[in-house]
This record gives sequence, structure tokens and C-alpha cells, in this order.
Amino acid sequence: MNKTEMKKIILDAKKAKDMSWEELSKLVCLSPVFVVSACMGMNHLEKDNADKLAFALGLDASISNALQEFPNKKWDQIVPTDPVLYRFYEMTGVYGETMKELIHEKFGDGIMSAIDFSMEIDKEENPAGDRVVILTLINLGKVIFHHIYKSCFIVLAIALLSHCIVSGGILFLVKSE
Repeated sequence: MNKTEMKKIILDAKKAKDMSWEELSKLVCLSPVFVVSACMGMNHLEKDNADKLAFALGLDASISNALQEFPNKKWDQIVPTDPVLYRFYEMTGVYGETMKELIHEKFGDGIMSAIDFSMEIDKEENPAGDRVVILTLINLGKVIFHHIYKSCFIVLAIALLSHCIVSGGILFLVKSE
């Protein structure tokens, strides 16, 4: 079973059981954000948590096994048209360079990990209606620094072993004088 098939079965079972993500996450003993991410196919669960989730939804071991599989974190590279997803895209477009600049000022040249962080989504009651969404990114991961290699020998060795460099990684090679 692939992650797409798993996602549909989980969503159908969740709807049939009339369970909220909050309820399901409590039964699995994980945060709602992480449980939803795993159910959407973008993260994996450890066996114990995957078994609890499958049991809570009345699903068989094939769902637990699919939840335990490591995901392929790939998505369409087009501008999202769903209004909620588009707002995050818009937020990145408007504030992305600002966030990058502030991260570089505080940490130096590098990239921010998007794997090792916590997220909470909440709402604040408002007399005009529930209009305030509170999105909190906590312990926003680690900063992965770019390396500048200055030795001709290291540049040559890396060039010869370039097939070992992680796809999508950035490597700056500088020849020393």
C-alpha cells in the first residue's frame, strides 16, 4: 500500500468514526500536527504509534505498516489554489526574504531545518467570531551551515566523490590561493 492509498483509507475511517484529529492524537499519544502530517503521508510513525492509530480507526495492519514507511516528501511545485494553502504560500512570498535575512543575521549563512521543529495550531475566541488563527512554530529546528572548502585537495576529493553529495544540498567550493 502506498501513502496516497493509506491517506484515503485513514480519512474515510476518521470520517466514519466521527473522530477529530485532537481525539485521535490523544489516543496515539502524539501532537495533532504530527499525527495529521503522518496521516497525510508526509511523516512516518513508529510501530507503537502506528498500531494505536490503526486500532483507534478500526483499520488493519496494512495501514500501520504504511504509516511506518518513510515518506517521499515531494509535492507539486505549482502555486497552490486552496485558499488556506495559498495563504502560507503568500506568507512565504511576502515574509520569506525577511525571515531569511533575520535568520542569517542571528545565525550566519546557512539554512533552517524544516524537519526538526514543533508546530501548534490554535484559535482565539473573538467577539466578532473565531477569526484569529494562532500558528506557533516552536524550537524551529537547527540551522545547517554552508561549508566553504579552501583546500585544493579537498575540492578535488569532493569533485571526485560528488555522487555522494545529498541531492538538493548546497556546497560552496573555493580554491585557496
